[in-house]
Amino acid sequence: MILIKTVCTCDDGTCTFNALKHVFITFADDGTSTNSGHISLQGGTGDYAGLAGHGVDEGEAAGGLV
Repeated sequence: MILIKTVCTCDDGTCTFNALKHVFITFADDGTSTNSGHISLQGGTGDYAGLAGHGVDEGEAAGGLV
């Protein structure tokens, strides 16, 4: 399991929100990877100042490791 702290910024730069991800990452021989795990949203700035919540984060990446 990997712990990832992320700050996401709105496209126009007016707000951010904080995410804490506890994910398991699986790497395939072809250079792709998938991840799955819990995510916690922990406030931010602007419109997201009071944001709080949790859920499941699932994703995939292509292109291998950089």
